Amino acid sequence: MKKILTVIAVSALVCSGIAGAADSGAATQRSSTINTVKQAKRNYKAEFTRLDTNKDGYLEKSEVVSEPMLEKHFNKIATNGRLSEGRYTAWKARHQGKHTASK
Repeated sequence: MKKILTVIAVSALVCSGIAGAADSGAATQRSSTINTVKQAKRNYKAEFTRLDTNKDGYLEKSEVVSEPMLEKHFNKIATNGRLSEGRYTAWKARHQGKHTASK
């Protein structure tokens, strides 16, 4: 009987260790994903700042000629001929990986 209880106890500890490791892996993956999203947002902000040559906080079509895909879609995503950082970031997030951004 002691052997059976010992085997059950050891099995429970091993299983909880495996579950803990799986939880740790999931937490690490979540943290990695969050960091990736944060980095992408920082990159989008830096790109927006680089493109906003007149530093008015908006992009006009004349400021995006160096970004062919953005220029192509500009009229669809801009409001009153101007593109805010928020709309730019949302567009970049939707199109990330679909288009190559020029540097």
